[in-house]
Amino acid sequence: MSLSKTKIDKAGAALSKGQTEDIIKFIEFEDVFDEYRKNHLQPLSEPQLNYKISLMITMVTIT
Repeated sequence: MSLSKTKIDKAGAALSKGQTEDIIKFIEFEDVFDEYRKNHLQPLSEPQLNYKISLMITMVTIT
């Protein structure tokens, strides 16, 4: 699936405002948003998760 900034913005806006009456459009917007998340959140989430784990370990060690 080819993702453009316009397509991602349109899907995000429609999903956040609940503006999708047509179930087909809703599914298409969900697919666009899921594809975007799959491509971008994994690389961002992994370092964040490692940071949070290290903070938790530090807190447990201190207490």
